[in-house]
Amino acid sequence: MNKYIFLSLLCPWVILTSCQDTPSTHSPVKEIHIADFEGKFLPQTELPLMQHLELREDTTGYIGQIKDICAIDSGLYLLDAATLSLSRFGLKDGKLQQTIYGRGNGPLEYIQPAALTADESNVYVLDLPGMAIITYNRDLKAQKKTTLSVPCFDFIKVDGGFLCYNLTPSDDFQPLIFIDDEGHLKKSFQVSHQNLPLTTGAKIFTSNARKDIFIQPPFSRTVYKWDAQKEKPIEYIRLDFGNKNLPEEINGEMTDPFDEPYAIPTHCFVGEESILCSFLYNDKRYYALSLPGKAIKTGQIIPQQTAPFFPQWQIGDMTIGTYSGDFSSDDSSDSTGEMLLLFGLNAIEDR
Repeated sequence: MNKYIFLSLLCPWVILTSCQDTPSTHSPVKEIHIADFEGKFLPQTELPLMQHLELREDTTGYIGQIKDICAIDSGLYLLDAATLSLSRFGLKDGKLQQTIYGRGNGPLEYIQPAALTADESNVYVLDLPGMAIITYNRDLKAQKKTTLSVPCFDFIKVDGGFLCYNLTPSDDFQPLIFIDDEGHLKKSFQVSHQNLPLTTGAKIFTSNARKDIFIQPPFSRTVYKWDAQKEKPIEYIRLDFGNKNLPEEINGEMTDPFDEPYAIPTHCFVGEESILCSFLYNDKRYYALSLPGKAIKTGQIIPQQTAPFFPQWQIGDMTIGTYSGDFSSDDSSDSTGEMLLLFGLNAIEDR
């Protein structure tokens, strides 16, 4: 089975990321009203064009199961969920440059890597059970291990430290925590009133080429932007599905919100003026496209190509997703086994 990755170029895209503080509300919050979407379809022609970049290991397709992705300049770093390895590929040619296996109990090793993030110089690996962040340089040489006070399942590098999403919130450590580079708590924030032992599987944090940071808590209809000056999350986008809204405050009595008649927000990619969000309803994935001065376009994606459209990550001006090579109509590849492919999307605003 061949596997692929796609990148969506969203130029110029501005993506959002984000004590016991309350998040600030700066007016105006972008309200996106999404209604009457059942049974509707959004042609892929409404979205940026896709380009393909095949990831290869020597002369064969790269075999792997992507858990997370980040980048430094022309290097694309992939965390493999199956082998727990960390690999670097060329972002332009898709060729594998290096792979390390850092699992172990040593001073600079991880137990179960959960997420990646990067800045201009380093790649950071979040070790969930090890409750640590391990710093690697761009050549994947381990430099440092930072111990955490709570287990976190996603994080992102920001000025002055890291934003992390806490799996075990308490009065002292709210769901969104801001720590310094040594792992010490600076502030924490209550950005979600939902008490569920579940996640949507989507990334909590995203970032764009302008280094704007955005936070979308699991099941939340609110997307926050991180104010680096005030060191606070700001309400930036609010999704409204009308009578299909998931209640703001839900608890353990709702065992599985996916079984309820609600729209479940998962991903939100934000451009300079355009916004592309995905959500689940009745076991179907829908997308909502917001452009300035135009009505919201909503529906399931009708693919132009055999590859499915499902962006899951963002690097700079690109969104990224994966799909199986069995969907590809290109029979010219001499690769064997699974492969990864990258797609590029052109600017939504310019279309």
